[in-house]
Amino acid sequence: MNPSKTLLAGVVFASFVASASFSMPAYAQPKDEKPHIGTGKNESGETGLKRPSLYKPKKIGPKQVDYMKKVAIQKLKRLPEDLVGCVVRLWRGSAVDRLARIPNGFDILKVKAAQTVPSVENSLSFANLEESYSAVCSGDSNFHCCWGHTTTTRKFSMLAFFKTNWSGETVPVREENPKAWMKYYFKKIDRVLNGRATIFPGYANLHEFSSEPEFELYLKEKVIEQWGNLAVKINLSNIVILMSNRFKTYEREMDKVIASLKEEIAKGYNPKIYFTAANSSPTKPDGKAIHVVQVYDVVDEKPDGSAKICIWDISKPANECRDLIRVEANGDVFYDRWADPDPELDEKLLSDVKMTPENKEEIAGIALELWDFCKKNPKFCGPK
Repeated sequence: MNPSKTLLAGVVFASFVASASFSMPAYAQPKDEKPHIGTGKNESGETGLKRPSLYKPKKIGPKQVDYMKKVAIQKLKRLPEDLVGCVVRLWRGSAVDRLARIPNGFDILKVKAAQTVPSVENSLSFANLEESYSAVCSGDSNFHCCWGHTTTTRKFSMLAFFKTNWSGETVPVREENPKAWMKYYFKKIDRVLNGRATIFPGYANLHEFSSEPEFELYLKEKVIEQWGNLAVKINLSNIVILMSNRFKTYEREMDKVIASLKEEIAKGYNPKIYFTAANSSPTKPDGKAIHVVQVYDVVDEKPDGSAKICIWDISKPANECRDLIRVEANGDVFYDRWADPDPELDEKLLSDVKMTPENKEEIAGIALELWDFCKKNPKFCGPK
């Protein structure tokens, strides 16, 4: 890596973030759908909390683009440190390269198969809706954190082991020592989001765990952090995503996308993709319309190239293969249930449907971590 080029890219991107506007739109929930547990507001204004939270979140905001500027500046300040980390990674090899040295390296992901199925139990207790973040965003927020929300959900699917009756650690009791109880589980949340396999005693699944008022608020802060770390990347791939102004995808492109998605799904995980609204642009008032989801399956493939992509859209209640991206034979791509913020655009036509830049390296790192965890804790992993 050329340090001068990296620094230049960082400066360019920081300048771009400081002036550009883009939007990751929230899903407009149909009247016939029930919201996630945790999306309503109580009398204190804290979103969806069944009792007063012992944790008081730090306010972030007020505007998403302002937060992007802040993260971009922080990344520039950390550039020397990041360059050192880059050298270390080059010396060790990427996670993808290291996993390739393990025979059948992706087989370890089978131990988490049950948690990769789109379901309420495997979801966070709050949806990717603007009102979900009102308790952690100050001012008139416009946060839509699909990239962070999807990434957080997938990391918990692949790295969290929920055990209701596990006695391997002494767990603080909330009623006796609430600060110690919060600190204990906050550390576990941080471990998962830093790519470490972690046991969560006392809870059956992610939905139950994240329904605790303290964990809900802390996770919302972490979702925003994950979004910032991913959306504000000092690399050209994200600039290309933001600046793209194409009206539609093309037939041969979608053939490659579908083939790649099937290849990744066969490895035992849900790849992350991003897509943009057709002809949306950072130069428009509402900004660039981008959405990030997990892909669960590809179905109904036909010889003419048409197919359906089953997605896990964290902007609404999860349900196995209910939400579909439709690929037509001519390469047109539609997502009927996505609400685009620009009323002048066709809300259903998509463009730039691709895997997120970090997807493969992230999942390879998760697989390596699971190999290490399961070697030390075989009873949690079972037969592979």
